[in-house]
Amino acid sequence: MDYMNDDIDEELVRLYFEIQAQEGVASSSRPRRQRRNIERNREEGHNRLFNDYFSEAPVYTDEQFRR
Repeated sequence: MDYMNDDIDEELVRLYFEIQAQEGVASSSRPRRQRRNIERNREEGHNRLFNDYFSEAPVYTDEQFRR
């Protein structure tokens, strides 16, 4: 009986991967629209935030963070 279950399991796994492969081919046949990159100066924003909170002269005081 265990051999029969092993055969069924193997067949199910094979079918699963076959379906996944077919879906992969079907979805990749559509052309992908490339999106424009919008420059947002992420590094500059990171540096501003870091300096606002962690520089030697932060914008916000310790008292402003207490509850």
